[in-house]
Amino acid sequence: MYTNELAEETLRTNFEHWLREAIRTGAAGAHLQPVTPLTPETWQAIDAVAAAVASESGRLQAVVLDARRAFERQLDKTHPVTAHTAAA
Repeated sequence: MYTNELAEETLRTNFEHWLREAIRTGAAGAHLQPVTPLTPETWQAIDAVAAAVASESGRLQAVVLDARRAFERQLDKTHPVTAHTAAA
């Protein structure tokens, strides 16, 4: 499956859900990647947000921006997705 096979709204909803969870919990969630329409690159960026929250490094704003950029690259349809189900 590729990113362009899913509605952009579905992708955005999924991304925002997992980004909020990373900010809320500070826990990495890439182990959930097989059940989401997010690419490994996007998951790495979300996990970097979780790590910034957990470490209280003061870099949260920068890593959230990086995660959003990774997701936008995914929407540009440059990264294949192997997931079959959206979690939200």
